[in-house]
Amino acid sequence: MIRNKTFWMSLLAALALGLVGCDSDNGENGTGGTGGTGGTGGMNGEMASVRIAHLAPEIPSAMDTNVDILVDGATAIEDLEFGESTEFVELAAGSYTFGVAPAGSTEPVLEIDATLTGGQILTVVAIRNVVNAGEGEPPVTVLLFDGSDADLTEGEGRVLVGHGADDSLLEPVDVINVDACPPAVLDDFAFAEVAGPLDLSATTLNLAFSLTSTGECSADAGPLAAPVTPDLVTLLIAVDTDTLDQSLAPAIYALIGDASGTIPTLDPSP
Repeated sequence: MIRNKTFWMSLLAALALGLVGCDSDNGENGTGGTGGTGGTGGMNGEMASVRIAHLAPEIPSAMDTNVDILVDGATAIEDLEFGESTEFVELAAGSYTFGVAPAGSTEPVLEIDATLTGGQILTVVAIRNVVNAGEGEPPVTVLLFDGSDADLTEGEGRVLVGHGADDSLLEPVDVINVDACPPAVLDDFAFAEVAGPLDLSATTLNLAFSLTSTGECSADAGPLAAPVTPDLVTLLIAVDTDTLDQSLAPAIYALIGDASGTIPTLDPSP
């Protein structure tokens, strides 16, 4: 269960205790930061919106996927389960260290440093990173999504796509709309990448995965019905829910607008 009350109380406690410090750090968003040294939130009075999603199957373990989210070393979210997302919460613009830790622990398996800017809408999605990880890399990494709807034409929807399917068969992969291929929607889409934004007319796309080894427009997994919702930003995240390598069972999770809680998956196309 996501404990949003705990999230807010922990953030306020972190601010009160000085865990969010005052040393300036204007670094770019990234992964694998060393973190733990305090951030610079609250420097200019501007606010950013942040949402966290857990889409890393079998992390920390197959039997228990609960994780805690840390902000500058303090527990901010407790018991976030696989397939869940928090609500958007506001943080003062500035630099922070976000960590992912097993539930009940303050020892992160991954930390990232992020500099939030005023008005930013950021979704941080934790994904499994085992099959495609290099030696010594953590078992989880993140995708960062900019959820801004700036300059979105009225009546259109904005779509961003993340590759979080940790399977060597899907590294890389083409994403196709079976109703309009060629060309592919995304060519040679690599693991841990985010693509977009794609501003599209409201519709339903019949998306499928095409293995680069089988040729253009081959629907090797799918198709799945992906809605393009007018005037909203949709995040589509591919996840290999069957973690046996090369089992080829990707699902696509959809975060539409400011959705939170259990994240739905796309249904097969009729």
